[in-house]
Amino acid sequence: PGPWVIVSPHDDDVILGMGMLTAAAKEEGIDVHVVVVSDGRMGYADPAEKETIVETRQQELIRALSQLEITKDHIHFLGLPDGALVLHEGCNPEGTGLGQRLTAILRKIQSTVVFGPTPRDLHPDHRVTSRELDMACCWAGSDIWREMGPVLSPVKRFNYAVYCAFPEPPEFQIKSNPKLFEKKLNALRCFESQTCIHDMVERLKSDGPVEYIHEAHWEPYQPSTYAHLFEEENDEDFGAGYRADCMAVTLMLAHWSPTPWPQLTSALEAAKDHPLLLAAEGSSRLFPSQFLEHLLKHYGHTARIDSAGGREARGLIEHATHALLISNSGETKELIDLVGHTPDSTQLLGLIGHADSKLAGLIPGAKILRSPTENAVPATTSVFAQCLTLGHCAAQICGHEIPMQSLRSAITAILSEPLPEQFHHGIASVQRLWWADGGDGVASELALKTMEVTGLPGHGNSGNLLIHGIEESLGTHDMVVWFNPPKEDRKRIAEMQEKTGTKVMLIGDETSDWDIQNIGVWSPLVHLVIGWRLLDEMAKIVGHNPDCPLRIKKVGNPA
Repeated sequence: PGPWVIVSPHDDDVILGMGMLTAAAKEEGIDVHVVVVSDGRMGYADPAEKETIVETRQQELIRALSQLEITKDHIHFLGLPDGALVLHEGCNPEGTGLGQRLTAILRKIQSTVVFGPTPRDLHPDHRVTSRELDMACCWAGSDIWREMGPVLSPVKRFNYAVYCAFPEPPEFQIKSNPKLFEKKLNALRCFESQTCIHDMVERLKSDGPVEYIHEAHWEPYQPSTYAHLFEEENDEDFGAGYRADCMAVTLMLAHWSPTPWPQLTSALEAAKDHPLLLAAEGSSRLFPSQFLEHLLKHYGHTARIDSAGGREARGLIEHATHALLISNSGETKELIDLVGHTPDSTQLLGLIGHADSKLAGLIPGAKILRSPTENAVPATTSVFAQCLTLGHCAAQICGHEIPMQSLRSAITAILSEPLPEQFHHGIASVQRLWWADGGDGVASELALKTMEVTGLPGHGNSGNLLIHGIEESLGTHDMVVWFNPPKEDRKRIAEMQEKTGTKVMLIGDETSDWDIQNIGVWSPLVHLVIGWRLLDEMAKIVGHNPDCPLRIKKVGNPA
């Protein structure tokens, strides 16, 4: 949603980099403003043009942007000297620094969607503009310089490319029709004085109606992120890296900014008639798919999900309309092989953790998932991020939102408060862990994590199977962790505990061993983090360090 602000170092950059997207935005009724930073004085070809080039270029831009339906009152000329923007960086008491002037414009227009040049460009004016716009986005959302206008909510900052490629693969591809592409070309033809851009225009014409946009990402400094790198390993401090991974989820939640994923939205709508095939391995195969189904059922959506590993999916994909491949590494061999067995009639979607991975290169338009780097046990914060991404789409199509504030509050409390005493009773003798959930997939995920983090056998159970047959195998060396057990089954759970000698820990309301904040259908994400904490403590007790060596027996999906 607008208003958008597009910051252009020179008059022609906005059209070269995103002229088609700008035209599309105007067609959709989005309010678009263009800020031109430099005066273009160095853009003359013939010396005779030198005295008039600034006015010439301004008029050319006004005509060019009119081709895209942007009027003169939405063009802001800053008039700084072309080629010397570096002399106007930062801020000063007069408020004339480039960063300050951009801050004032953002606040005046009240824009939280901002575009600027990619930071890695050959032209020094482009690099300066990119840096200053980054700073302006920060200042505009900070409680500073109130005379410039009301403080903005967090600004979403995007990059377009002009001369040089993006520093990393972009997340957004804009494809359009010949009509909008011709608008862009007509706008570029208005720059009659700029003979030097002719080669660039020819290159754009040969590539056709396509543009790319990259979202800028900043990670605020937080000392705890690096603490584990300097902790000395000793027998009393197992899993420092694993604990840092668990704690990183709070940082991710603080800065999570979900973006629309129209391809998945369409696939879920189509899944009312033809199941969406979700293919993955390991943790990505377990929790994300079951959590997605859990949300859809709760919200009353009739989409069907078929979940399978890469090998099993070969027999299903030829009948699938849409298939979603999930891999944090992007190097999962079974999924890479699956792409080669996918018929043209199946639309492939990807949720990938690394843009420069093999799988990301095989699935055009794959969504690149950004989550904190995992230091010890893979598929901790990355699986949490996968669930958030899928959950956002499920909630969006059903008219709901992620309760981000409540989710963050509940998880912060889980990671900071001490473990209940109940957990420690007889824990040293435990040889197997059993997890029970309400059919949302968290038990299966924590069963796998039990083996990865503690080296002990882990078992996941949906519903109350633990009191319908499995209890025959339970004994004093078993521990059951049960999330939100039905109140009508509490008596039978106590009976099972008494008969078998099994240690049981109930997690949920005030009558449980651990009373946690209830956030409804999103509670499984809180349960996941609870499981991480319990496994961290269990690893210490059994002497199994999840950090060292790093998954020494790992053979699937080798890095």
